[in-house]
Amino acid sequence: ETRGGFVFHFANGHDEGDRIVVDGARMDSFEGGTLDVRDPAALRRERIFSACPTRFVIDLARERIEESLLGAHEIELPTIDSRWSTRAHTHVFSIARPEGNRSPLHTALARTTVEGARALRDLAPDLPGEPIFVPRSRHAAEGDGWLLSLVYRAREHRSDLLCLDAGTLEPVATAHLPHAVPPGFHGSFVPSA
Repeated sequence: ETRGGFVFHFANGHDEGDRIVVDGARMDSFEGGTLDVRDPAALRRERIFSACPTRFVIDLARERIEESLLGAHEIELPTIDSRWSTRAHTHVFSIARPEGNRSPLHTALARTTVEGARALRDLAPDLPGEPIFVPRSRHAAEGDGWLLSLVYRAREHRSDLLCLDAGTLEPVATAHLPHAVPPGFHGSFVPSA
């Protein structure tokens, strides 16, 4: 048993004996709704949802679930270094809402550790998309690499592909696209061979 809540996206999960550990973006409730980013009135509304990075520990022997916040900041679309999929990981990458930002939109990229440390790169008024982690090399340590995100540049109605150092969230490179990529498209991509 556990308290009620809602999770759109999970970052990762792994087992530790009789326990299953799962990290996700947890909300106390979800009222639903959609948002048209081209509607100025919609951008002044209160947030549609508020999700915080949360660790769920499912204890199979005791039939209980324990929750702990990995941070009080608001995130969505969490992901990890995929080489650590189904194994214990240290870093979660996501879009985030900076403290004090009352917009319903997430205007930042974040790195959160399982100990609750956080780094943030705010791109307001622009909108980053789901981040994708790319390791520096096949044998690099977890989290040693780059974070890629499509960023919608609202003032210019076009998008950029932004590359950040995953450790510092400092910009490394930007590829300017001549058109807009609609916010919201996300997924996982793998080599074709």
